Formats: sequence, structure tokens, C-alpha cells
Amino acid sequence: MEPSSVDEPQLAFHPSIKRFHEVFNAQSRLLFITAARGTERHLFAQSWFADHPGEILDLSAPNFDLQRELSQVEERMDADPAARFAVLIGPTESAWLLSSRFDCVVARQCDLLMTYDELQETLGSTAEDTTKIFEQTGGWSSASLSMRNNPEDTTNAYHIIRTGLARWLAVHPQAEAIRQAGFLPIMDEPCVEEFYNQLGNLSFGFAELQDLGFVQAGPSRGWIMPHLVRRALVEQQRDIDPVVAQELELLGLRTVANTHSVQRAVDNASQRRNWKALDHVLVERWIDLFITNPRGLRKYLSQVPEFVMNRTSYMWVAVRIVAAIGTDRMVLPFPSIVPNYESDRAAQRMRELTTSLYRRPSPRALTAGLLEISYLRLAGLYSESADAAERLRSVAQAVSSVRRVNPKLLSAVELHCGISLELEGRDVQAKWAYTAAYQAAQVGNTAFQIADATGRLALLCAKQKDPTAADHWLALHDEVIAEVAWGREMVGRGATLARGCLALQDLDPVELDRVMGNLPKDPDSDEFWASHVLFLAFQAALSGQVQEHGLLLRRLADERVYALSDLSAEHLEQARQVLALTGHWEESEPAEDYHAAEFRALAALRAGRFDRALSLLEAAKTKPLSQRYAGLHLYLEMATRHQHGPSDQQIEELKRLYATQNRLVDLAMLSTIPGWEAVPELMELDSESMDRIRLLQQAFPAPKTLPKLTERENELLALLREGLTRKQIAATTYRSENTIKTQLRGLYRKLDVADGVDALDRARELGL
Repeated sequence: MEPSSVDEPQLAFHPSIKRFHEVFNAQSRLLFITAARGTERHLFAQSWFADHPGEILDLSAPNFDLQRELSQVEERMDADPAARFAVLIGPTESAWLLSSRFDCVVARQCDLLMTYDELQETLGSTAEDTTKIFEQTGGWSSASLSMRNNPEDTTNAYHIIRTGLARWLAVHPQAEAIRQAGFLPIMDEPCVEEFYNQLGNLSFGFAELQDLGFVQAGPSRGWIMPHLVRRALVEQQRDIDPVVAQELELLGLRTVANTHSVQRAVDNASQRRNWKALDHVLVERWIDLFITNPRGLRKYLSQVPEFVMNRTSYMWVAVRIVAAIGTDRMVLPFPSIVPNYESDRAAQRMRELTTSLYRRPSPRALTAGLLEISYLRLAGLYSESADAAERLRSVAQAVSSVRRVNPKLLSAVELHCGISLELEGRDVQAKWAYTAAYQAAQVGNTAFQIADATGRLALLCAKQKDPTAADHWLALHDEVIAEVAWGREMVGRGATLARGCLALQDLDPVELDRVMGNLPKDPDSDEFWASHVLFLAFQAALSGQVQEHGLLLRRLADERVYALSDLSAEHLEQARQVLALTGHWEESEPAEDYHAAEFRALAALRAGRFDRALSLLEAAKTKPLSQRYAGLHLYLEMATRHQHGPSDQQIEELKRLYATQNRLVDLAMLSTIPGWEAVPELMELDSESMDRIRLLQQAFPAPKTLPKLTERENELLALLREGLTRKQIAATTYRSENTIKTQLRGLYRKLDVADGVDALDRARELGL
């Protein structure tokens, strides 16, 4: 036998010989053995001889002239019909050629490795210990016996296997392919074949590894490569070329991700604490985990050591984002400090990183770019995020034009570019991005992403007042949303808001209530929260719950003061103006004149301030299409030109406009302007439309007639604004204090107030 340890127990026969005899002809007098040292080749040969005399010839060394030696063996067998020979040969010899020349049997390495059952019978160990030993050695006889007394101690066993493989692979014609297999974490036929296909080796695969004994049936089920064998192969490859070893490690994980799942690949890298490999797999395939196991993604990132985090500018951003993964949705925090791009070090580092990566576009560049635009939105830097999204889209197109990109990653990139662009009012680019996200999601065949993209497209089309397109995307959304598990409410939010938008345009309170019932009572952290607020404002106006919603709106505006994208600021101001139109909430003046310009123009027309209405309507033309009320804009322009109500000609024009616009809410708001109340009847609308319009007319009652102040009363009001007392006003105007008292009393009566403080408040409410 081949000694491997002074303490190793000796065996009377090789444990695998019985299995070998069951398969091969026991009458043959010539046995060739091609196996590595440590597999008990000599014992196997002696066991094959059984009770017959025989001779073992070791011709496995490369310096032998095998053909000459075998010719001599053949002569001796011819001379002595009872002679039996067992010849140990190296891996360079072809078993097929030998079998064609000699009447022989060939024992390969897999024939000499013990099965699990053979190992348990040989060792007499418990099932648990046998499993441990088998998973480490794969049935290598000498190595297994060395672990008999202590299954936890692999030192001597590894020495045996490493030494045996080193000598065997030194002359093996497929040594490179065998060493490469050590980097593949999972051993089954699809995985092995894909691995070697990626390496461009079409002549070596699962069958060859199995024949050589490097892939074996596991103790319970499936196939394994023994741990110590894998360790020896990997160690050899790292000694030969450490750079190639790193590439093989990544290829092995990518192969597992492609043939099994990203989660299994990440599990393997995480268990081995191979942070570089984990980084590569997550950068390329994180989206698969986010879709299928988002909390698992959060767990994996939480295990990455701090020193690894510090190596990159984006890893900690990823950790911050995935930390927001909840039970069924992302719960992202709103920015809590004043956004400042120039002083935001993280934003600057991300820009430097993406600028560098974009020079050589790759999946890593796409992931970094996606993290950049996401971070900028989290920091309240919406304009900068939209700029970054335009750069990222260019890179995504460049990458996908020259190499195959994971369609799920591409869909995520395009979708979030669309969000960044839409939030800043760049509607055309946003729609392009959402459409690209949908197309990539179709290629990836992922219900999660298809539902998300179609919902976003439906909402954008609904806001652009294109109900036909919105209905198309909603139909596609409905086909897949039931297939979504985690995140169903999150990726369904766009479609829900789109339905709310359509219900509002149709002025359908029943449908609006139904849609709102599918949304949280208080707007959550969804980035389109302000659209939710706007729908709530209309719902509150129609139901008469203005004060309650007004307080909610005021609280949200205070809490989310740094979370105001261009779209959010517009919808928040629209919500304020809706409440103000009811007459039960104070009016406000937004920071930008174009915000809610159509609603404020409506309020101005209702108050008889036609010049102000024209100014606001002009400002509204600068807004993105998704933020405009185009139909209302046309109606209000008509009302400013015809201040005393519509003529028959205007009614016909309104019918034409309504036939093309077909949005009842715009017509209903026009009918709340004094002199235009009868428009719905004059247009001969159906009874259901008339009933809906009356609901809005009741919600937006006619404004109180402005009191007509005399020149002196306007003068008094101006002096009150300056903070003058009655005595000071008398001195300033050279009138007696009693006269001033009488004139103030008349002013208070017209304003329906009791004192100067209330007079100023009332004048401000009335726009005087």
C-alpha cells in the first residue's frame, strides 16, 4: 500500500474493489490503474488479484518508455497463461487505446474513490462523522482513514490529497481545466457546462469531471466536489497565476448566478468572506436580489466589513438605500437639511466616481450612476439628479450597444432615470426613459419591473391628459401586478395614482374615493407623495373636510420642506389653491409665479381681477405638460376675454374644446366663475355630468362680492398697514380724530370686522 501516515490503519482489501468487480470482467489478467497517489492504488491492485498471484508494475512516472514496458508485459503473459499484472499508468495514457490493444480492464480514479456507503462501512463511524469526512475527502482512502479518529482534523488528509493531485496534475493533459473547476461553487451538469462554455472549452465538462472523480454524488443528494480537493485545486491555480485565479473565482460566481440564482452566488461569496467577489456579483446582479429577496440584499450588505465599505464611494450609499427596505416597500427618509450640492461631499465623491467610470462604460458604471441619482434625490438635490440621469442614460445606451447587459439592471437604471427626470418636469425625457425601462423589463421577463414601468407610464400619461395612453399602460400593468410578491403596493403606486388622476379629470367622486381607499390615509414616503396630497385636497373639497386636510397639508409642507422637487412643489401648491377656492382656507403665494398658475388665475377671475389672471395664465405656459391644466387654461383665457359671460359663439367654441379635451373637472372649474355658472346647461351636458359639476360648484361657492372702498378708505387702509394709530392718522391727514374715527367705523363695516387688526387680515384675504 501507499503509506501516507505512520498512524494510518491498514486495510486488508480496497473498499471499492467489490463495486469494481460487479461492473468489470474479473477473468481478465491485465489491469491498468490511472489514479492519483493517496487513492490506495497498490491496495486496489492487490485486492484485484484476490487469491491469484500477480505483479504490480508502477509505470506512472513520465520517464518510462510505456510501449516498450507493455510489450514486455505482453510477452510474459503469453509465456505464462497464469500470470496477472496490475499496471499503474499516468493520466496521459488513453484507456481507450489500451483497451483496443490489450485484453484488459481499466480502473479510473473514480473507481478507486469510496462511495459514502463504502466509507461508512470501512470506518465504522456514525452517519454524522462519515458525512463530514466524505464531504472533505470524497472517499480518498488514505485521506479518509487519516480523519477516522478526529473528523475535525483535516491537516494530514489535506497533505495527502494536495500531494497526490500535485503529482498527478503535473502531467495530466487536462490539468488546466481540472484546476479551473475548483472555482465553481456548485457542481451540477448545467452549471459545469455553462462554466466551461464561458471559458471557451467545449471538450471538457461535467462527464469528464465525474469520470476523473472530481465530481461525486453527495451524501444526501446532488453532486459535490470534496472540500479538500477543491482547496488543493484552487491553491495550485493561485500559485501558478493569482490574477487568473481571481478571474476564475468571479466567473464561478457569475455562472452560479446565471444557472441557479444570484442569492446562491452571494451566499457562497459571503460564507467564504470573499468581499471582492461579493462586490462584483452585487454590482452586476444586485437587482435580481432586490426583486426576489430585498431583505436578503440588506443582510448581505450589512455583513460587509467597514474597511471594504471605505474602498468605494458608492458602497455606503447602497447600504443607506437598502436600509430603507421594509416588509413590503421601500421606506426612504426625506432630506432633513438644506440641500447644497457644492458642499455635499458625498454628492461630489459620487460625481467624481461616475465621471471616472463613464470613461469606460460597464455594468459597474451603471450601478454607480444609479446610486448617484438615487442619493441626489434622497438629499433633495432634484435638479442635479435630473442632470445626472441624462448623463446616465447616455452611458446606458453606450454600454448596451457594445455588450450584453443584464436587462433587469438596464430596466432599473432607465426607470430611476425616468423618476429623476419627471420630478424635475422633464417629461419628454422621462417618458423615453420609462419606455426603455418597460422594454428592458420585457426582455428580463420580470413582473416586478414590468408593473413598475407600466404604472409610471400610466401616471405620466394621465397627468399629460392622455387618458387613452394611460388606459393602455394600466391594462398592461393589470396583466402582471398579481405576479408581484414583495413590493406589490410599491410598484403598483404609479397605477393607483394614475387611476386617481383619471377619476379627478372625470370628476368622478365615487371612483376617486375608491382609489383613495387604496392609498395610505396620510401620504407616505413615495416620491410622488404630492400627487397623493393633491387628490386628497379635491376629495376634501368635495366632501367638505377642508379644515382637517388643510392641517395635514400644512404639517406635510413643514415636515417635507426640503423634499420639494419641481413636481412636488407644483402639486403641493395646487392642493393649497384647491382648499382656498372652497373659501374655508387661506390663500397663499408660492415661491414661483408659475406654480398652480391656472388655479390662481381661476381665483383671480372669480374675484374680478382680470389683469392678474392674464399674467398668471402667461406664467403657466412655462410649465411642463404633466403639470399643466391645458383644458382649464384654454377655458380661462376665454373667460378673461369675455368678462360678462359667454355668448352663443363662445358656447359653440366650448363644445368644440370639450369634445377634444373631454375633461369634466376643467369645465366644472370654469363654471364657478361669476357669469359662467350656466355654461354646463348651455352646453346641454348629460345629467350625470351635470350632477358632478354641481358637486364642484358647491365645493367652490361663488366668492363674496368685494367691498367697494372709497379713495379715503383705501388711504386709511394703507396707513393702518404702516402701523399708525388713530391719533397718528389724524395728524398725518390733517383731519380731526373724530373724523378719522367715523371714517374707520365705515371701513370696518364694509369689511365686516371690529377693529384695525381684523381689517388688515380681511383686506389681505380679499386681495385689497
